[in-house]
Amino acid sequence: MAVFRSGLLVLTTPLASLAPRLASILTSAARLVNHTLYVHLQPGMSLEGPAQPQSSPVQATFEVLDFITHLYAGADVHRHLDVRILLTNIRTKSTFLPPLPTSVQNLAHPPEVVLTDFQTLDGSQYNPVKQQLVRYATSCYSCCPRL
Repeated sequence: MAVFRSGLLVLTTPLASLAPRLASILTSAARLVNHTLYVHLQPGMSLEGPAQPQSSPVQATFEVLDFITHLYAGADVHRHLDVRILLTNIRTKSTFLPPLPTSVQNLAHPPEVVLTDFQTLDGSQYNPVKQQLVRYATSCYSCCPRL
């Protein structure tokens, strides 16, 4: 049974590797979130290390667009979930890319939990990674105070 009304899923795996795992990731998220699941794409981002991860632009390539279509199709199985892909950092191909917003983006339902597909080399989710994830999420989006 889901325990959180809303959640933020930060996907960090490169999209080609992520697509085959997407169904299981969504199923895991659906066990924890029962209403709104925001999805933030940040392929290639590492949550390990001392530096605070920053949101970076993701080019809106055909691979990204296909992945978004695949994600929504996979989410249709979980009818209780309102899945919303956040497009804040998705950019069209252009010679001029405006900088990403530096302020925290407000969401209709502030996430109560942050989830990720990121795995450490040993497969565990140890405390520093969790702390990095929470700092990253709160630097990008409005979240509940007791995230």
